[in-house]
Amino acid sequence: MMPQTLSEKWRQELGHNWELIYNQWDNRFANLTLTGFNSRMSNRLFQDKRDMENGYQQSGIKLNQNLAKLEHWNETTLKARERQLYNLAVRAWPRPAITPTNTAKHMLPPDWTTLEANVTITDQVVSAYRIFDQPPKVAKNWKAVFISVALDLWALDPTPFYRAANSDDNDLIFHQAEISEDPRFHQFYPLPNSDLTIRVQPLNNVARLNKLGKLMTATGHDLSDISVKMHTRPSVAKQLRLGKTSLDRKK
Repeated sequence: MMPQTLSEKWRQELGHNWELIYNQWDNRFANLTLTGFNSRMSNRLFQDKRDMENGYQQSGIKLNQNLAKLEHWNETTLKARERQLYNLAVRAWPRPAITPTNTAKHMLPPDWTTLEANVTITDQVVSAYRIFDQPPKVAKNWKAVFISVALDLWALDPTPFYRAANSDDNDLIFHQAEISEDPRFHQFYPLPNSDLTIRVQPLNNVARLNKLGKLMTATGHDLSDISVKMHTRPSVAKQLRLGKTSLDRKK
């Protein structure tokens, strides 16, 4: 609907944020439809495409029937159509029910802990994690756990990530066009084969656990689906003693 080349009238139709809207939505499904008259429609305004001969109002394609009822084509209608297409898709092609078994977290070795919101991790160093019943994975720190879990969930089902990115109540997952001008661009991690990215800014352990919980909730899971292997960080005094002992042994 929104053409690849925007005229001045199209920019006015989209509003003062027209460039951001264009970059974010141009090649997404919400802005695409089927028609045998694409060359005639060209870069006409949405209202012209709707009302012209063989336009959306006269289209025999069911997918275009809702387009014929719209007065404008802007960010609001794009978001609404994306939700509509998503709902149609999951009804037409329902994915198999995913019911990860949690047997593993009930048979944890003594040095593994199931994550909960009230778990104390302030001075804890993490060395490995596992999610659902998947094999354990090595992790060098809590940030690495967060990124690796996000990639695990993405591989399981990317749909919730797109839903979260288009939600107003979201501070974790973004379209890259939204943050390309952000001076903290390096604090985002791109998700594979997509235009989505997750925020991975520096955080203390407690704040990181909170973000991990939000990520699990946003993707339809629970923080307790993750278990970790961790140990208490040695105090500064102990680290100094260990360092001195190591030096003494080398003498």
